[in-house]
Amino acid sequence: MSEQTTRLGLDSAIRDARHLTAVLERRLGDGRVRAGNRLPTIREVAKTTGLAVNTVAASYRRLVERGLVETRGRAGTFVLDRPGWADLDPDPAPPPDLVDAATGNPDPALLPEIPCWPSGRQHHLYGEGRVLPELEHAMRRVFELGDNPVTVVSGVLDGIERIVAARLRHGDRIAVETPGWPALTNLLRIMGMESVPVPIDTKGFIPDRLASVDIDAAIVVSRVQNPTGAAVDEERAAEIAAVLSPDVLVIEDDHAGLIAPVPFSPVDRARARWSTIHGVSKALGPDLRLAIVTGDEDTVRRVRSRHAVGPGWVSTILQSMVATILDDEATPATMKHAADTYAERRNSLISALADHGIVVHAPTGYNVWIPVRSEAASVRSLENAGYAVTPGERYRWGTPPAIRVTTSRLRADQGVEIAGVIAATEHNEVQQTRSA
Repeated sequence: MSEQTTRLGLDSAIRDARHLTAVLERRLGDGRVRAGNRLPTIREVAKTTGLAVNTVAASYRRLVERGLVETRGRAGTFVLDRPGWADLDPDPAPPPDLVDAATGNPDPALLPEIPCWPSGRQHHLYGEGRVLPELEHAMRRVFELGDNPVTVVSGVLDGIERIVAARLRHGDRIAVETPGWPALTNLLRIMGMESVPVPIDTKGFIPDRLASVDIDAAIVVSRVQNPTGAAVDEERAAEIAAVLSPDVLVIEDDHAGLIAPVPFSPVDRARARWSTIHGVSKALGPDLRLAIVTGDEDTVRRVRSRHAVGPGWVSTILQSMVATILDDEATPATMKHAADTYAERRNSLISALADHGIVVHAPTGYNVWIPVRSEAASVRSLENAGYAVTPGERYRWGTPPAIRVTTSRLRADQGVEIAGVIAATEHNEVQQTRSA
């Protein structure tokens, strides 16, 4: 019995391929074998357990299919770096004595009032429609969906997960934005997909960089990109469409369209596989999280069918509340006021940074991505000044250091103070570099 098989707890008590797979998966999860470690050879495991070589090989194939390991030819089978479930827990809220410019939440004062559930409304029963007609009508009107097929899911990330599961296979390569949303890349890793980071500018994917990668799908954040505020315009949408192979699946994430100050510019509605997810929670509040998915007939049919045999439908109470808000004649003014206020607060910080010679661009949303020499030093200095911000490391892959500052609830004087702290920290970092 080899040292590796002993460490994995493999012995003759293992009965078959299914049992072996379960044991190995537990061992990979409990830390006995870490990412990058090589598993014992198939013949070693067969000798230790008494199982046939083909049985062990079948177990290893299952681990590969689940995205836990990969084979590297004669070099062997290696454990992949996948986030554990505990690693994906949300970050704790900042300490109450700090101003929260970190968590990315909307300003509650700018959210519409949640409508009451009307008394006497009939219960929605099994077998009835999964999308309320009033919600579908409202979403089609607000997002100009025309007669494209639609279905409703529990938010944009839920929609992305369902589209990826319906249209792609384990190991497929998906272009993602860098800097970009870490929850998305964590999701794709858990699903066994390969994220391919592609740099962006203020208009989204940089076309020639996107053209240089071999991918099966691309996830495009249409506007209010997190963390940079980038927004795709008509020209960039056409450029992205032009560099993508016709068989590439395009998934468009429009999670904050209701408060975006720019129009939605679709990438390519003529390609065989496309889908767009319009969310409402950034504008209406996290408790009203749902999204409408549109796309080509086959993609929407697959998402709808898979949803039907799982949760079945998104709560019609939630659907009704969202429809009520969208149909309220006061809502357009409420959304415009929110968008204008977020723009004012965002631009106030950008202007304060410019006064110190720090030039940043954030065309939409309420996050500002600020390049810095040291993320740790900037975060620490701002904490000492009473502000919680987010280090950029988790958002970026191969792009320079930065911090994300959420401006949704920042006053102008707070933006001025934050800019001053960042400028002073940058000056200190330069001085330390010169004296080193």
